[in-house]
Amino acid sequence: MKTIIFIFGSNPQISLAELNAVLSPGVLKLIARECAIAELPDDADIPALQARLGGTVKIGQLVGRVRENDLSGALKKALDEEEKYIFGISAYSAESGANIKAVQEKMKRIGLGLKKEFKSRGLRSRFAVSREDNLSSVAVVKNKLLTDGMEFLVLAGANELILGKTLTVQDFEKYNLRDYGRPVPSPRSGMLPPKLAQMIINISKIHKNQILLDPFCGSGTILQEAANLGIESIIGSDNEADAVSGSQKNLAWFQEEFKVKPRSLRIFQCDARKLAEKIATDSIDAIIAEPYLGPPLTGREPFSIIQKNRDELEILYAAAFKEFAKILKLGGVIVFIFPRFEKKYEILEIRNLDQIKKCGFAVEPLSENRRESAVYQKDIQHLAREIFVFRKI
Repeated sequence: MKTIIFIFGSNPQISLAELNAVLSPGVLKLIARECAIAELPDDADIPALQARLGGTVKIGQLVGRVRENDLSGALKKALDEEEKYIFGISAYSAESGANIKAVQEKMKRIGLGLKKEFKSRGLRSRFAVSREDNLSSVAVVKNKLLTDGMEFLVLAGANELILGKTLTVQDFEKYNLRDYGRPVPSPRSGMLPPKLAQMIINISKIHKNQILLDPFCGSGTILQEAANLGIESIIGSDNEADAVSGSQKNLAWFQEEFKVKPRSLRIFQCDARKLAEKIATDSIDAIIAEPYLGPPLTGREPFSIIQKNRDELEILYAAAFKEFAKILKLGGVIVFIFPRFEKKYEILEIRNLDQIKKCGFAVEPLSENRRESAVYQKDIQHLAREIFVFRKI
């Protein structure tokens, strides 16, 4: 067995939910806000695991546990053993009591001190730093730390430091291509990022030989990411003809660009409130969707307009879930994104949960919050995404 470190992205709650869905039960040994540690078999394919996880930005392997005063010596020993003197250090909190800012500042001082010592020994050395608190995936790759050097991961606890070495980082170039390289871009800004699409598909725990449906397919992001994850039977539909055409073109491009071809791929025009007219009863294993979230917001709308938008969306979602109940298999899963509107200190949430439960669905907890959901939000957005998992019972 080997001890593996997972560093989460900007939405750690969703990252952890995804990691729990992908890994076998019981392998996680430490869970913190920014990271997790798991015991995996020696033959675990770490690059493949990195490619599968949308919410994990780095994966590393445990080097050891050290006291803060012994860290400099431990880093020097590791670099000398590898004979690599181009290095970086990123520090994350492993316990709530850790003063992570102080640890990050000390890491920079240690790194500069080691660089000076190596140069005094006549060694070519470079210490990679960033304007951000830690090195991003881009910085790790651009500084060639995975090939010509090393990035150390320092997980700060109250009494000791967990030291790891980065093995892989997210392939940011492929994510950019999957997002911005498509022939038909999303018609609306703020649409579903490929990483988030990947995360919610993983959260569904769908098997590769099962059938996935996205009934609000838009530009085809969920369909694309499902194909990338190896799902063999994929169905997409949308009420807008332009969206269907765009999805078809994007999926054709994706299959050619990434050499991925699902066994079955259907994309057609259909109102989500009439799905049972096009899809057989009890035939779908998983529904994964970001539906229409309402018109784009500037943040200057009066509260009454936001309330009106919310009311109209609730009617749409209630009707859609009635159709989902017809076509989803018993035990089938839905991962669905609701809008969560914010106006100053007011939060407006979709109020359909009781209606959905009456359609024959139960909420499967993603968190311990009162709605058992997980929230995805960028700082600049006036609209958050609230993610739910439902099971047909």
